[in-house]
Amino acid sequence: MRAATAALLLIGRERLARGKRDDLIQRSLADCREDSEGYKASKAVWPDARESGPLANPRDVAYCRNLLLAVAALLREMTLNKRQSNSLPELDNYLVACLQHVR
Repeated sequence: MRAATAALLLIGRERLARGKRDDLIQRSLADCREDSEGYKASKAVWPDARESGPLANPRDVAYCRNLLLAVAALLREMTLNKRQSNSLPELDNYLVACLQHVR
């Protein structure tokens, strides 16, 4: 779960920096699943997920910050409720459903 949310935050931030806001959560997770080795290589050089990194647009910085807060709350909730997923697609669908309202 933590690896998926870290990937979501890092890839999402990179997508925002390139101006790709459409379906950010779903596409970020799909990018990670499609090229996990590329993600791992990029992750080593990207700034920490809690930083705004390459974002210059205040709207994108705010979106990234809101997404980070929503992910942290979701992780706390999942830990308290001991929620687990049986598959990666199930986890991805759950993340998309829980985080699609974040702006």
